Amino acid sequence: EIDGSYANQTLTVKVTDAVYGNNCWGYITIKDKLAPVIDCQSPVVVACNTELSELPPPSFSDNCDPNPTLAVVGEQIIDNEICDDDTVRIQRIYRAEDNMGNASGNCTIVYALARTNISFPQDIVWHCEQYTAFPGIVEPNPLNPGIADSQPADPDIDVAAATGNSLLAATGSGIIGNTGFYCGYVVSHSDAISSSCGNSFRITRTWTVIDWCTGTVILSDGNGNDNVQYINVSDLTAPTLSVVLDTLNANLPGQHPNYCASTGLLPAPQFTDGCNDVTIQIITPVGEADYVNGVDGKQGGFIPAPGLGIGTHTITYVATDACNNQTSIQVPVTVIDTETPQPACDGITDVAISSSGYATVFAQTFDDGTIDNCCLDHFEVRRMDDPCDDGEDDTVFGPSVTFCCEDAGEEVMVIFRAFDCFGNYNDCMVSVQVNDKIGVVNASCPPSQRITCNWYQDNLEAALTAAAGDADQQDNILTPHFGTPTFLDNCSFDVLPSVTINLDQCGEGSIVRSWTAADPSGNQPASCTQTIFVDHVSDWVVSFPP
Repeated sequence: EIDGSYANQTLTVKVTDAVYGNNCWGYITIKDKLAPVIDCQSPVVVACNTELSELPPPSFSDNCDPNPTLAVVGEQIIDNEICDDDTVRIQRIYRAEDNMGNASGNCTIVYALARTNISFPQDIVWHCEQYTAFPGIVEPNPLNPGIADSQPADPDIDVAAATGNSLLAATGSGIIGNTGFYCGYVVSHSDAISSSCGNSFRITRTWTVIDWCTGTVILSDGNGNDNVQYINVSDLTAPTLSVVLDTLNANLPGQHPNYCASTGLLPAPQFTDGCNDVTIQIITPVGEADYVNGVDGKQGGFIPAPGLGIGTHTITYVATDACNNQTSIQVPVTVIDTETPQPACDGITDVAISSSGYATVFAQTFDDGTIDNCCLDHFEVRRMDDPCDDGEDDTVFGPSVTFCCEDAGEEVMVIFRAFDCFGNYNDCMVSVQVNDKIGVVNASCPPSQRITCNWYQDNLEAALTAAAGDADQQDNILTPHFGTPTFLDNCSFDVLPSVTINLDQCGEGSIVRSWTAADPSGNQPASCTQTIFVDHVSDWVVSFPP
């Protein structure tokens, strides 16, 4: 298939007889001799406000060239009087040409620029953020056809808040429609500006349209719009508002049964408004905050009395702009107690060992007026070391500590710890003077006994003589025969024996044993005395003469 792409090319061709199969060769040159064709329809009726550059050209085509050109080769106004028949006529001559230089004949079209009824621009509402960025939107310039009406059911145009910047940069608030150069109308306007809330305002734009043909002033159009256009620059958007709250520390002391509370600072929120100033309110469960700046919550505010107790509470932040657009958010805040108790310890505490050899002291014994901002929960105590073999590790905090005989006469350091109701704690040191105030008790003393001098000489004399000067050894010699006393004490004690032998030359007399038991704490000692009487036995017989 040969198409226009072969124009001006020479092709080699082969011709074959379809019956006998004979053929021959030759050359052909492809030529385009046909001119483009113009669909020349006239007259063409357009609105009188149509720009000459926008007059619709005729359609045209070419058999080979897919893109022929169309040129205006002549133009004249053949009727410029609009008032006689409401039409101005312009004649144009077109010619089309393809890429082979084939030109069509002339196509003459008469354009009838017909007068139509004017249209007043609609009232329009702009967002003040849009005006701030693009103040030209209120000018008497054409309304960009891409501007969307967010509320089409209303008679005015409510410009969508999301309108793009490219549209806003190339639009005004509208002009009178159908009032072009050839239409025969004289158009002017005047503006009156009135303030609204905050930075919002209204332009009352009065359009004056004079019909040049009749000399009358047009006050309304065929759509029911009058010649007064209201252009509103309004604050329609509520402020943005955000705040971060976490915890507040209790700063007011509590008194049973009420825990402590907080009148702490609630932080200033983050807020923005594209048009107007904003007023911030901070509402707490106990009332509106006491503001730092004395006016509103832009710089934050303090929780009012009686404060918020321990726990989680809801705080409401409200942002209101000058046009009463309002945003509110609710955020939780938790009041906690992080303040440790203020411990007060006894400087020195005296502890006496009991008859069991131990003394258990509870932690509260060491308290000397500990206070807390909220509430005290309990006390604990521990020793620095633990020499007492009582099965408990008193170097670990607990409700009590135990002292024993090993501590008697010593200054023992303990750590007193006070806990509040929320787990906070604090320590102080206490010096404990451990005393043993129980003296030794004589539970039993061996009774005095009588022996003969013969028994003494046979069983004791030699041993006691050998141990002379050693009371302990002499006591040990006598104990198996005459017993020993029993002493009792809560702690340790020492027994000091004494043996005194008083015998005459006949071996008669006494052995006096005494014991003194004393503890290391210097308490009153206990004593015991046993007397062993040694009696003389004689076999002499006196015989008198008859």
